[in-house]
Amino acid sequence: MKSKLTIKDIAKLANVSITTTSRIINHKPDGYSEETREKVLSVIKKYGYMPNLIARSLVTNQTRLIGVLIPDIRNPFYAEISRGIEVAAYEKDINVMLFNSNLQSDKFKKQIMMCIERNVDGIIMVSQYLPVTESVNQLKKHEIPLVMIDTLEDKSKYNVVETDIYHGAFLATEYLIKLGHKNIACIESDPYQTHGLYNSISRTEGYISALKTYGIPIKKHLIIASDSSNESGRKSMEQLLKYYKEFTAVFIQNDIMAFSAYQAIKEANLKIPDDISVVGFDDISFCKISDPPLTTVKQPTYEMGYEAMNMLFKLINKKNKRRQHKIFQPELVIRKSVRSI
Repeated sequence: MKSKLTIKDIAKLANVSITTTSRIINHKPDGYSEETREKVLSVIKKYGYMPNLIARSLVTNQTRLIGVLIPDIRNPFYAEISRGIEVAAYEKDINVMLFNSNLQSDKFKKQIMMCIERNVDGIIMVSQYLPVTESVNQLKKHEIPLVMIDTLEDKSKYNVVETDIYHGAFLATEYLIKLGHKNIACIESDPYQTHGLYNSISRTEGYISALKTYGIPIKKHLIIASDSSNESGRKSMEQLLKYYKEFTAVFIQNDIMAFSAYQAIKEANLKIPDDISVVGFDDISFCKISDPPLTTVKQPTYEMGYEAMNMLFKLINKKNKRRQHKIFQPELVIRKSVRSI
């Protein structure tokens, strides 16, 4: 056997047509049985056939490469979404380029252009709260499919994967109310400081809705806007403890801010949950090992990433023509940071 096999050689060895062999090698669905696919893959494995990726991309008009843009690579929330994307991509023999915009507009635009220049098959944008209209128009111009996870944009115009944020905030607040808390503070991500963070607004609306549902007066001074940075939860909690000591519980709109708030509570010689009950949002991995373990609202981040990749794959292969919108339901994860009163 010659040193470098061609598709024609593989087809002959497997006793399968060249067309079918090409479809199997290029991951084209349909047109062959599982038995035929296994015959071809067996020959490929036996002889160590390696397809010419450049030639394959010219034939299929696909590079089997996608771009994934996240806002903050330090946040475990985005790491878990990225893991779901990567696992689903690997199953489909698709390579992933991961970009961290760090919520910098110029950097984000440059990353979009890099994706276009590399002729990616598609893009997944994760929680990009920057103005994206210009970049989206660039993708449309180049006919590059796009899926958004957790977006500010008009969902009727895009393919979107998200969690029902509003309902998650309602669940968190309702849980505190049912345990007897009536003075419940809320540390929110200030939408004006976090590039129009729409889900911050949804979380605050869910919190307010729960209070109204149970006939509890809304105390605006107990709603503190924060910028979502690592230290912001601490600063907001210090403000609450200094000026508004009547609250017995606090709903904090993401877990990173909650851990920061933990520090302020402990530095004030107060105990969680004996003095102040705390509920977070997202259920990142550190929640289980925090002291005490944090009660929080779980977003199925891995599943969101996995679903987004599957959605994008169908778009790349022209399987979906209608806009897709997948909404996951949140789950309240009860641990040790809340007590009844």
